[in-house]
Amino acid sequence: MGTEPSVLVLFCRDTPGVMPSGYREWTGGASIYPAVQNLLLAARASGLGGWLTTLHLRYEAEVKALLGIPKGVDTYALVPLGYPRDKFGPLRRRPVREATYLDVWAPTCRARRCACNSVCLTASGAPAATRAKLRARES
Repeated sequence: MGTEPSVLVLFCRDTPGVMPSGYREWTGGASIYPAVQNLLLAARASGLGGWLTTLHLRYEAEVKALLGIPKGVDTYALVPLGYPRDKFGPLRRRPVREATYLDVWAPTCRARRCACNSVCLTASGAPAATRAKLRARES
């Protein structure tokens, strides 16, 4: 198989004519990203590899002209799909505790280069109860 993806999936959405009250521009296509996630999960289960990219947005006018996409339609995500060169292996991810916070935004001490190597919330002003919960969760 070549180096080009087997297929490119472009996720688009009609631009609504009238914006509802409380609507924010960046939430208009929010439901597209769960659809992208579902496509990627189904692709992986079928032995296909893929990823979400928005790099096409740098050239959106050209992409829309090339594909004949009307002006009232916005593009949100481009997903190249194809068969991987090598076999899929187990996924490698950071531990959840390194990528999530509880109650407040507070990176772990390792990210702050602290000596205690635990969750450091003292500087963030987090309540003592929150700090206690996090310390209990880590032990």
